[in-house]
Amino acid sequence: MAQFLGIHNISKMLIDESKPIEGDPWTAYKASCAKRGDCKALHVHFNEKAGKAFCVSEAESADVVRAAHADVNLALEDIIEVGYQD
Repeated sequence: MAQFLGIHNISKMLIDESKPIEGDPWTAYKASCAKRGDCKALHVHFNEKAGKAFCVSEAESADVVRAAHADVNLALEDIIEVGYQD
């Protein structure tokens, strides 16, 4: 599976503002991935000063990651395939 970095604008986290996420967005996204079974939410990082959140996920494609975010009304500013090195 490939890894993807999702970039979020903290002030615009929702796709549809009239449908708030129940609980915390990271927990909702992890549950979406688990329910779907086609992606895995690995990590989330924040830069509050820049107003950004960055999530790392594993999936077959960026479209799968986008769909898992959309399932819980979580907006993505961008998504980039990334590699990992220890």
